[in-house]
Amino acid sequence: MLFFTLTISCPLSIFAEQKTYKIAGESLLPPFSYENDQGKLSGLNIELMNKVAKENGVHFTYIPMEMPDAERALKNKF
Repeated sequence: MLFFTLTISCPLSIFAEQKTYKIAGESLLPPFSYENDQGKLSGLNIELMNKVAKENGVHFTYIPMEMPDAERALKNKF
């Protein structure tokens, strides 16, 4: 949930650089974020992020990932 809060609080001008973003989301936080029957992230956070994406002309690809795994992935990326 913290990741989504931080993402939404960022200035929307960051979306000018690219059109598709990978978003890690926790899959065990219903009703905010959870994996649906198709294995995709769903929930209130996902709905909100989809609205942000639509309003800014970008696309978010959601990756189900728990917070410790997301932190490790970011550390390995940078």
